[in-house]
Amino acid sequence: MAAVLGIAATALATEPAPVAPADGTSTAIAPQDATPAGSAATPTEAATPAPASTPAAAPPAKKEARDPNRLEWAPLPAVGGNTDMGLMLGVQTVVVKYDPNYAPYRYRVGAQIAMSLKWWDGRGLYLPVHMDFLRLDFPGLAGGRLRLFVSAEYNQRNNTGYYGLGNASRYQASSTEPGSYPAVSMNRQRYQYRQYEPLVRANARYQLGHGLFLMTGARLLWERSDVYPGSALWKDRNRVYGLEDHVGLQVAAGITYDTRNHEFVPSKGFFCEAQLRASPGLGNNLNFGGATLDGRSYVSLYGEYLVLASRLFADLLFGNVPVYEMSRAASFENREYPGGRDGFRGVPEGRYHGKVKIGGDVELRSMFWTFHLLGERFRVGALLLADAGRIWAGYGKAPELDGTGAGIKWGAGVGVRVQVGETVVARFDFAYSPDSAAIGVPIGIYVDMGHVF
Repeated sequence: MAAVLGIAATALATEPAPVAPADGTSTAIAPQDATPAGSAATPTEAATPAPASTPAAAPPAKKEARDPNRLEWAPLPAVGGNTDMGLMLGVQTVVVKYDPNYAPYRYRVGAQIAMSLKWWDGRGLYLPVHMDFLRLDFPGLAGGRLRLFVSAEYNQRNNTGYYGLGNASRYQASSTEPGSYPAVSMNRQRYQYRQYEPLVRANARYQLGHGLFLMTGARLLWERSDVYPGSALWKDRNRVYGLEDHVGLQVAAGITYDTRNHEFVPSKGFFCEAQLRASPGLGNNLNFGGATLDGRSYVSLYGEYLVLASRLFADLLFGNVPVYEMSRAASFENREYPGGRDGFRGVPEGRYHGKVKIGGDVELRSMFWTFHLLGERFRVGALLLADAGRIWAGYGKAPELDGTGAGIKWGAGVGVRVQVGETVVARFDFAYSPDSAAIGVPIGIYVDMGHVF
């Protein structure tokens, strides 16, 4: 759930190493300065076209050779957030140990302590989100075929969204139903609840063949949900699962096929992943399972100056699903979906809850400006984005929850990308959705790391 952008002021003097995204589920296609494993194109196909040299041009300065066994570390201020959680502030630390016998490094350790600030209905600032983590990444195991990711995290959200079950859940301003929600504080608590979630997670990826990987993972968590009396979740407290304090265990497995020419800024190739997850319930009745299909395509229309990226995504849940899982998707990470920064941008996080979620995304991307600063390469780009899809509360016909029409939820907007070195990509997205406009937020703003897909 982290949505923090590390402003790597001290990292500019250090060339970023090829690293996996924070969730540890990446297929680790190598960046442009290394030979990609399982890629369908050479590294130079992903690089920005360089202008032809002229006789008057000075030869480029040679980079100073670096110790192949070096240890690099840097404390980084963390600044980010979005219109759902507010302004995120904190500190991150990254430690990377290099070894010529391991690619891209021997290990990488990342840590963060951060919290957010947000305005409360004109009454002042409050602290809606607290996110801390310790993450370890061990690539190059088992002869280079195995990569292991382990993390310990603490997530606390005082404004987790809940508006009701199904695609037809409604938002109504407090003034439209006077006296019906007497115990909540205006709209801030009417469609929210407080969530505490410490967890530990381990994911592993094993290479089976050219571009083909086996994924396995496990997640152990403790969950507490504080429900505001009179809120929408309070009204549904007898029809949803998981509001009591509980321990949960989820195990997952999946198959990934990845031919992208670059892990972090792809311009061609495909990414397809099928995932299964299950939770047996530990001393409770939260026995449930899920399946996820994630298919992505990248087509270069004009080098990296114009790339068409698209994604089709489906997430299905079965059994006694906890309420917080009904606004998430995927097996190896906590991905907010369908609303929020990972799903339909512009749609608020937690706006829709259901067991069936289907969506599609299209982006027209362009990386058009490259420059160097303090010995590091920067690349700047922009994109047009559109996200759309639908959810269902369950598998039976329930027009009172899901409506009877098409019921398509959507968001559209623009974005800016700033790439530092090979692996650091800052994301700035601005999206409109009727769902955000209805609650008085005309534009959803998202500052985060990496492409959405």
